[in-house]
Amino acid sequence: VNPASGRRDAAPDEHVRVEYYDVRGPTWNALREQIESKGPEGWWGVTQSGTSYHMDMRMTAEGCVGESVRVTSDARVRLPNWADRYEGPRRLQAYWDGVIRTLDLHERGHVQINLDGSREVERALKSIPPMSSCDALRDEARRRFQEIRASIARRQAAYDEETNHGRRQWTPYRDDGR
Repeated sequence: VNPASGRRDAAPDEHVRVEYYDVRGPTWNALREQIESKGPEGWWGVTQSGTSYHMDMRMTAEGCVGESVRVTSDARVRLPNWADRYEGPRRLQAYWDGVIRTLDLHERGHVQINLDGSREVERALKSIPPMSSCDALRDEARRRFQEIRASIARRQAAYDEETNHGRRQWTPYRDDGR
């Protein structure tokens, strides 16, 4: 049943896992060195995300239909954790808080792009009309899924380009003074 908006409901299962890697140091330069040596994939933080789906199909008098669609949006976020922060000066702690909030804001943007794309996948798969065979339905579902996943990858890249991997993003907690 379509809601009043005319669009099919989409509520993919969402799984987000946030992990931290420890960095230590009493100065900004020491922290940067730790982050640059321990950061995932050469970055300070990273989000790895993906979408998967399962579709149950059955033959009817009209053809093969998608009986049910289940879409899952997965994300794994990795961020630095200043393990000995209370040994550092208060001003550096305040600066760190702004940096981490900005980094977290950026990574949450990647998570949201994936979730929005997962919703698109669910709507696209639910809107496939009856097909002559279940193989044809499976092929159409795969085609739509791959098309949307490619679009999500382009949006992720554009987001990083627009924000310079988060460096241009602003947060009210950011304090550029150390």
